[in-house]
Amino acid sequence: MSETLERETLTFTPAAGSFDVAAIERQAAACGVGFRDESRPAVFVVAASAEVRDKLQADRRAYPDEGFPFTLLIEVTPERVEVGPPYEAALVPVWRTFIAWLMRAHPCRVKNEFGTNLTEDAARMSRDGAA
Repeated sequence: MSETLERETLTFTPAAGSFDVAAIERQAAACGVGFRDESRPAVFVVAASAEVRDKLQADRRAYPDEGFPFTLLIEVTPERVEVGPPYEAALVPVWRTFIAWLMRAHPCRVKNEFGTNLTEDAARMSRDGAA
C-alpha cells in the first residue's frame, strides 16, 4: 500500500451485508495501546505508548467536546469502519496490521476521504503481508 495512504482517512464498507462489529472492536481494542472513547464509544483511540494513551484519555475526559487528538483513530459501525492516518511512525505498523486484518477478515470496499476507490491497494497490502 502506498505510503501516501498513511496520510489519508480510509473508509471501509462491507461488500455485502454488514460488518461483524464485535470482532472488529476486539481487533481495534488489541491494536497498540488504546482505549474506547467514552464520549463516542464507536471510536478507538490508539496511542504509541501507555504514557501517551493516559494523557490522551485524560484530555478526552476533561474536554470531550474539543475533538480528537492527532493519533490513530478507528471508528467501527455495522455500515463502515473508518481508519484515520497514524500520524506518527510508531503507529504505522499498527495501522498496517489492522487494515490487513480487516481486509482478510471482511470482504469490503475502501475509499479515501476524497472518494477515491483504494480497494485494490488495500487488498494487495493484505495479500502481500505488508503489515
